[in-house]
Amino acid sequence: MKRHLFRFKNDFIGNIGENNWHWNAGLSIQQFKPDVLDVAKFNKGKEPEDPKYLPDVPTLYEYYTGAGIISEEEADGGWITGIKGGISYDTRDQRACPMSGIWAETGIEVVPEFLGAESSFGKLYLTWRQYFTLKEDDLSFAYRLGYQQTLFGEVPFYYQGQVIVSELRGASSEGLGGSKTLRGILRNRVVGNGIAYATEYYTSYTEKPTQTIAQAAQTGAATLIIQGLAVGMMSTVAPVLIVAVATLLSIWLGFK
Repeated sequence: MKRHLFRFKNDFIGNIGENNWHWNAGLSIQQFKPDVLDVAKFNKGKEPEDPKYLPDVPTLYEYYTGAGIISEEEADGGWITGIKGGISYDTRDQRACPMSGIWAETGIEVVPEFLGAESSFGKLYLTWRQYFTLKEDDLSFAYRLGYQQTLFGEVPFYYQGQVIVSELRGASSEGLGGSKTLRGILRNRVVGNGIAYATEYYTSYTEKPTQTIAQAAQTGAATLIIQGLAVGMMSTVAPVLIVAVATLLSIWLGFK
Protein backbone atom coordinates (compact mmCIF):
# COMPACT_ATOMS: atom_id res chain seq x y z
CA MET A 1 0.00 0.00 0.00
CA LYS A 2 1.21 3.46 -0.90
CA ARG A 3 0.65 6.18 1.68
CA HIS A 4 1.05 9.93 1.94
CA LEU A 5 0.92 11.72 5.27
CA PHE A 6 0.61 15.39 6.16
CA ARG A 7 1.08 16.17 9.85
CA PHE A 8 1.04 19.29 11.99
CA LYS A 9 1.61 18.55 15.65
CA ASN A 10 2.18 20.51 18.87
CA ASP A 11 2.91 18.93 22.27
CA PHE A 12 3.00 20.82 25.57
CA ILE A 13 4.35 19.71 28.95
CA GLY A 14 4.39 21.53 32.29
CA ASN A 15 5.19 20.88 35.92
CA ILE A 16 2.58 20.11 38.56
CA GLY A 17 4.00 21.79 41.66
CA GLU A 18 7.57 21.08 42.69
CA ASN A 19 7.59 17.31 42.37
CA ASN A 20 7.96 14.64 39.66
CA TRP A 21 4.45 14.98 38.25
CA HIS A 22 3.78 16.77 34.96
CA TRP A 23 0.76 17.63 32.85
CA ASN A 24 0.83 17.22 29.10
CA ALA A 25 -1.46 18.27 26.27
CA GLY A 26 -1.32 18.28 22.51
CA LEU A 27 -3.00 19.14 19.24
CA SER A 28 -2.40 17.24 16.01
CA ILE A 29 -3.76 17.76 12.49
CA GLN A 30 -3.03 14.88 10.13
CA GLN A 31 -4.13 13.84 6.66
CA PHE A 32 -3.74 10.21 5.57
CA LYS A 33 -3.93 9.30 1.87
CA PRO A 34 -3.59 5.53 1.25
CA ASP A 35 -3.58 4.17 -2.29
CA VAL A 36 -2.62 1.10 -4.30
CA LEU A 37 1.13 0.59 -4.58
CA ASP A 38 2.64 1.24 -8.01
CA VAL A 39 4.55 -2.04 -8.26
CA ALA A 40 6.19 -1.17 -11.61
CA LYS A 41 7.61 2.05 -10.15
CA PHE A 42 8.80 0.25 -7.01
CA ASN A 43 10.55 -2.45 -9.05
CA LYS A 44 12.23 0.00 -11.42
CA GLY A 45 15.93 -0.83 -11.67
CA LYS A 46 15.55 -4.16 -9.81
CA GLU A 47 16.01 -7.62 -11.24
CA PRO A 48 13.44 -10.38 -10.55
CA GLU A 49 16.13 -12.23 -8.59
CA ASP A 50 16.48 -9.28 -6.20
CA PRO A 51 14.96 -10.14 -2.77
CA LYS A 52 13.36 -6.66 -2.77
CA TYR A 53 11.63 -7.27 -6.12
CA LEU A 54 7.84 -7.36 -5.63
CA PRO A 55 5.59 -9.69 -7.64
CA ASP A 56 2.65 -8.00 -9.35
CA VAL A 57 -0.11 -9.51 -7.20
CA PRO A 58 -3.01 -7.90 -5.30
CA THR A 59 -1.97 -6.42 -1.95
CA LEU A 60 -3.78 -6.79 1.37
CA TYR A 61 -5.09 -3.26 0.91
CA GLU A 62 -6.72 -4.28 -2.37
CA TYR A 63 -8.13 -7.48 -0.84
CA TYR A 64 -9.55 -5.63 2.17
CA THR A 65 -11.12 -2.83 0.13
CA GLY A 66 -12.57 -5.34 -2.33
CA ALA A 67 -14.06 -7.43 0.49
CA GLY A 68 -15.51 -4.41 2.24
CA ILE A 69 -13.34 -4.85 5.35
CA ILE A 70 -12.05 -1.36 4.61
CA SER A 71 -15.06 0.81 3.79
CA GLU A 72 -15.24 3.07 0.73
CA GLU A 73 -15.25 6.11 3.02
CA GLU A 74 -11.97 5.08 4.64
CA ALA A 75 -10.26 3.61 1.57
CA ASP A 76 -9.15 7.00 0.25
CA GLY A 77 -7.98 8.27 3.67
CA GLY A 78 -9.06 11.35 5.52
CA TRP A 79 -8.27 13.96 8.15
CA ILE A 80 -7.58 13.30 11.82
CA THR A 81 -7.66 16.31 14.17
CA GLY A 82 -6.90 15.12 17.67
CA ILE A 83 -6.79 16.79 21.08
CA LYS A 84 -5.08 14.97 23.92
CA GLY A 85 -4.33 15.50 27.58
CA GLY A 86 -2.76 13.51 30.37
CA ILE A 87 -0.25 13.29 33.20
CA SER A 88 3.24 11.85 33.52
CA TYR A 89 5.52 10.80 36.36
CA ASP A 90 9.28 11.17 35.82
CA THR A 91 12.08 10.26 38.25
CA ARG A 92 14.81 9.61 35.65
CA ASP A 93 18.29 10.73 36.69
CA GLN A 94 18.75 12.19 33.17
CA ARG A 95 16.60 12.38 30.05
CA ALA A 96 19.14 11.54 27.34
CA CYS A 97 20.60 8.30 28.73
CA PRO A 98 18.77 7.33 31.94
CA MET A 99 20.57 5.02 34.34
CA SER A 100 17.81 4.84 36.95
CA GLY A 101 14.27 5.99 37.61
CA ILE A 102 10.74 5.68 36.28
CA TRP A 103 9.01 7.44 33.42
CA ALA A 104 5.27 6.74 33.19
CA GLU A 105 2.51 8.52 31.33
CA THR A 106 -1.18 8.15 30.69
CA GLY A 107 -3.76 10.20 28.87
CA ILE A 108 -6.69 10.36 26.48
CA GLU A 109 -6.83 11.49 22.86
CA VAL A 110 -10.18 12.63 21.45
CA VAL A 111 -10.89 13.09 17.74
CA PRO A 112 -14.25 14.85 17.16
CA GLU A 113 -16.06 14.38 13.86
CA PHE A 114 -16.94 18.06 13.55
CA LEU A 115 -13.23 18.84 13.07
CA GLY A 116 -13.10 16.80 9.87
CA ALA A 117 -12.63 13.17 10.93
CA GLU A 118 -14.58 10.26 9.41
CA SER A 119 -16.21 9.74 12.83
CA SER A 120 -15.70 10.73 16.46
CA PHE A 121 -13.56 8.45 18.63
CA GLY A 122 -11.39 8.47 21.71
CA LYS A 123 -8.36 6.43 22.76
CA LEU A 124 -6.65 5.80 26.10
CA TYR A 125 -2.86 5.42 26.18
CA LEU A 126 -0.56 4.29 28.98
CA THR A 127 3.20 3.73 28.96
CA TRP A 128 5.49 2.61 31.79
CA ARG A 129 9.30 2.74 31.48
CA GLN A 130 11.78 1.85 34.19
CA TYR A 131 15.58 2.00 34.27
CA PHE A 132 18.09 0.12 36.46
CA THR A 133 21.85 0.68 36.75
CA LEU A 134 23.85 -2.48 36.07
CA LYS A 135 27.26 -0.83 35.90
CA GLU A 136 27.60 2.74 37.05
CA ASP A 137 27.99 5.24 34.18
CA ASP A 138 28.32 2.44 31.62
CA LEU A 139 25.39 0.02 31.50
CA SER A 140 21.71 0.12 32.39
CA PHE A 141 18.72 -2.19 31.99
CA ALA A 142 15.39 -0.77 30.83
CA TYR A 143 11.97 -2.17 30.08
CA ARG A 144 8.75 -0.70 28.76
CA LEU A 145 5.10 -1.67 29.06
CA GLY A 146 2.60 -0.08 26.73
CA TYR A 147 -1.15 -0.22 26.39
CA GLN A 148 -3.76 1.69 24.43
CA GLN A 149 -7.46 1.10 23.97
CA THR A 150 -10.32 2.62 22.01
CA LEU A 151 -12.75 4.14 24.52
CA PHE A 152 -15.56 5.07 22.14
CA GLY A 153 -16.33 5.46 18.46
CA GLU A 154 -14.83 3.76 15.42
CA VAL A 155 -11.18 4.40 14.56
CA PRO A 156 -10.38 4.51 10.79
CA PHE A 157 -8.08 1.73 9.63
CA TYR A 158 -5.32 4.18 8.64
CA TYR A 159 -5.09 5.47 12.23
CA GLN A 160 -5.22 2.12 14.03
CA GLY A 161 -1.44 1.73 13.87
CA GLN A 162 -0.61 4.98 15.66
CA VAL A 163 1.22 4.56 18.96
CA ILE A 164 0.10 7.53 21.06
CA VAL A 165 2.62 9.18 23.39
CA SER A 166 2.68 12.43 25.36
CA GLU A 167 5.27 14.00 23.07
CA LEU A 168 6.61 12.89 19.70
CA ARG A 169 10.40 12.39 19.80
CA GLY A 170 11.00 11.14 16.28
CA ALA A 171 9.78 11.36 12.73
CA SER A 172 7.01 8.84 13.38
CA SER A 173 5.12 7.07 16.15
CA GLU A 174 3.43 4.70 13.75
CA GLY A 175 2.88 1.03 14.23
CA LEU A 176 4.08 -1.70 16.53
CA GLY A 177 7.19 -3.40 15.24
CA GLY A 178 10.60 -2.39 13.99
CA SER A 179 13.22 -0.64 16.09
CA LYS A 180 10.75 1.74 17.76
CA THR A 181 8.64 -0.76 19.73
CA LEU A 182 8.76 -4.53 19.18
CA ARG A 183 11.86 -5.75 17.40
CA GLY A 184 11.42 -8.86 15.27
CA ILE A 185 7.93 -7.86 14.08
CA LEU A 186 7.27 -6.07 10.81
CA ARG A 187 5.91 -2.60 11.50
CA ASN A 188 2.16 -2.02 11.15
CA ARG A 189 1.33 -5.75 11.03
CA VAL A 190 -0.24 -5.63 14.52
CA VAL A 191 -3.13 -3.18 14.88
CA GLY A 192 -6.45 -3.13 16.68
CA ASN A 193 -8.81 -1.24 18.96
CA GLY A 194 -6.67 -2.35 21.90
CA ILE A 195 -2.96 -3.14 21.83
CA ALA A 196 -0.45 -3.96 24.53
CA TYR A 197 3.18 -4.97 24.42
CA ALA A 198 5.14 -6.37 27.32
CA THR A 199 6.04 -10.02 26.92
CA GLU A 200 7.18 -12.56 24.34
CA TYR A 201 4.66 -15.24 25.37
CA TYR A 202 1.88 -14.08 23.06
CA THR A 203 4.16 -13.47 20.05
CA SER A 204 6.62 -16.37 20.07
CA TYR A 205 5.99 -19.19 17.60
CA THR A 206 7.08 -21.72 20.25
CA GLU A 207 4.24 -20.81 22.63
CA LYS A 208 0.62 -22.00 22.62
CA PRO A 209 -1.17 -18.68 21.79
CA THR A 210 0.62 -18.25 18.46
CA GLN A 211 0.24 -21.95 17.66
CA THR A 212 -3.54 -21.79 18.17
CA ILE A 213 -3.73 -18.86 15.70
CA ALA A 214 -1.75 -20.89 13.15
CA GLN A 215 -4.10 -23.85 13.63
CA ALA A 216 -7.14 -21.59 13.17
CA ALA A 217 -5.73 -20.34 9.87
CA GLN A 218 -6.04 -23.85 8.43
CA THR A 219 -9.85 -23.69 8.53
CA GLY A 220 -10.32 -20.28 6.94
CA ALA A 221 -10.09 -16.53 7.36
CA ALA A 222 -13.09 -16.26 9.73
CA THR A 223 -11.68 -18.61 12.37
CA LEU A 224 -8.26 -16.98 11.97
CA ILE A 225 -9.69 -13.52 12.73
CA ILE A 226 -11.75 -14.79 15.68
CA GLN A 227 -8.84 -16.65 17.25
CA GLY A 228 -6.47 -13.76 16.64
CA LEU A 229 -8.84 -11.32 18.35
CA ALA A 230 -9.30 -13.72 21.28
CA VAL A 231 -5.57 -14.14 21.83
CA GLY A 232 -5.03 -10.39 21.45
CA MET A 233 -7.59 -9.63 24.12
CA MET A 234 -6.11 -12.19 26.51
CA SER A 235 -2.62 -10.75 25.99
CA THR A 236 -3.68 -7.39 27.45
CA VAL A 237 -4.68 -8.74 30.86
CA ALA A 238 -1.20 -9.24 32.33
CA PRO A 239 0.28 -5.92 31.12
CA VAL A 240 -2.68 -3.92 32.43
CA LEU A 241 -2.48 -5.59 35.85
CA ILE A 242 1.30 -5.12 36.01
CA VAL A 243 1.10 -1.45 35.05
CA ALA A 244 -1.74 -0.82 37.52
CA VAL A 245 0.12 -2.48 40.39
CA ALA A 246 3.41 -0.76 39.49
CA THR A 247 1.70 2.64 39.29
CA LEU A 248 -0.01 2.26 42.65
CA LEU A 249 3.20 0.93 44.21
CA SER A 250 5.30 3.82 42.91
CA ILE A 251 2.76 6.34 44.23
CA TRP A 252 2.70 4.60 47.61
CA LEU A 253 6.50 4.52 47.81
CA GLY A 254 6.62 8.17 46.81
CA PHE A 255 4.56 9.14 49.83
CA LYS A 256 6.59 6.99 52.26
